[in-house]
Amino acid sequence: MTTVRQLSASVQGIIDELTIVTASITNSFNNMNTRASTSKAQDNDIVTQSTIKNLKDQADMVDKKFEEAEYKVQASGGKSRKQTLQEFVILFFFVAYAAFTISLVLYSKAVGKSVLKTLGTMAFILLIIVGIIIRYA
Repeated sequence: MTTVRQLSASVQGIIDELTIVTASITNSFNNMNTRASTSKAQDNDIVTQSTIKNLKDQADMVDKKFEEAEYKVQASGGKSRKQTLQEFVILFFFVAYAAFTISLVLYSKAVGKSVLKTLGTMAFILLIIVGIIIRYA
């Protein structure tokens, strides 16, 4: 349970802190007014303000260029390159599969087996592989 003396001490501490903050704000405000009242400071403020305005304009211009570039990338499907590594690996697999199929068809023709049956089996296996890739990719 707090006593009146403890409450009075905490209130006095808060009042002291507020006095310090008030003095700091008053000093800062007076320094700002003193700096702005001199002619050199006014010229400096004008130069500073124009520099700030120029930098903001440049930042806006760069932001617009970035947004335009981002829109172009999104319009093209979101890819920044023409081909990714995954696309290359999948292409390599299907080219190798086609070469393997052609070699099996030629082997079947040379041995005297049914070329149509071999080609149909390879096409069925290709559909299964494509289904797996679509499902889990």
